[in-house]
Amino acid sequence: MSEVLVDYLVSQYANDLQKELYVRGVPAEKTKAVLGESEAHLRDMFEERKPETAESYKNLMGQFGSAKSLAKEIAKERERSAASRKFWWPALVTFILAEILLHRGKPGPGSIAYSVATVIFGIGALLVLGFVARKPSVGQFGALLVLMILGGSAYAGFTGYPIGNLTASGVVGPPYMILNLQEVPGFVKRSQDVIAKRQLIINQIGVGGDFYASGKAETLVPSFLKANGGYLSPDAMGRLEVGGVPSPMDTVSNFEDAKKTWTDGFTAKRVADQLNDEMNWSKSSLRYLTWVRNQTFGTQVRMDVLALTLVNVTYCFQALLLTNVGWLIWLLVRFLVRSVRRWRASQTIFGIGAKRVTDV
Repeated sequence: MSEVLVDYLVSQYANDLQKELYVRGVPAEKTKAVLGESEAHLRDMFEERKPETAESYKNLMGQFGSAKSLAKEIAKERERSAASRKFWWPALVTFILAEILLHRGKPGPGSIAYSVATVIFGIGALLVLGFVARKPSVGQFGALLVLMILGGSAYAGFTGYPIGNLTASGVVGPPYMILNLQEVPGFVKRSQDVIAKRQLIINQIGVGGDFYASGKAETLVPSFLKANGGYLSPDAMGRLEVGGVPSPMDTVSNFEDAKKTWTDGFTAKRVADQLNDEMNWSKSSLRYLTWVRNQTFGTQVRMDVLALTLVNVTYCFQALLLTNVGWLIWLLVRFLVRSVRRWRASQTIFGIGAKRVTDV
């Protein structure tokens, strides 16, 4: 009787253990090895203790531990083993993306599309890497941040200038970008063009406001306030680059309607203030460039550190979030897969010669 009972208990435990290991996705080879070891340990325990009653058999099984707890521990051990491996791909991809956006995403033809494509690729890549990592990623981004700031500052100190804002009253703002030496002439020219164009449009808006407020005749409307057989509104003037051709959507066909947009008391002023802010930003950046070029090397490096800290903290923090969102997606997928496996396990008899319950 004892041999029959031992065979039954060992078989029942093996079936439960196989089911739990299947639910947790333990490979078949590992499952086979675990089943063999657990059966051997159980038989050795019964042989050594020699229980005499059903209650003593039950107590021994309780001491051995449940199949579910053993399967859970084995699954956790596999996860810990996977988590212990070094997985630096998220940090490496973040570094590459940051370098692309910092040095290839400067203003120019196609720069917006290039940057958007890079960002979309980076989001997808980091989500996938977080999923593949199967563990949270934090420390590597901290190490990457320090290396990017220190290495970038050392490199920028010899190859470029930090750019920030310097107000007309002499208040120095924090730098917001690093400008390579070969980019300085182009930056200066673009800034000067922005200043000249914005100033001209501001002057034209002032003339337009004065004209419509004076009540002069429609035939005297200045030519720069007309286009496509209609009249330009203040908003259209704000969108219009000097020398550009306005679209029909930017014009008002009726003189009286145009007059209302120019004399409502706030539209023209709002547009002029916006253009003035853009112009002052460019002026401030040029003043900062002049100021920083006259500073010591140590001061320039300190400004490089400030410029790179903000942008790199942003990149690394976003990468950290995306990578760990990928890991959370993996956790969700694992939960769903285990739920499906548990349902399938409930429909299956495990063990030698097992059949689906629906097939019995």
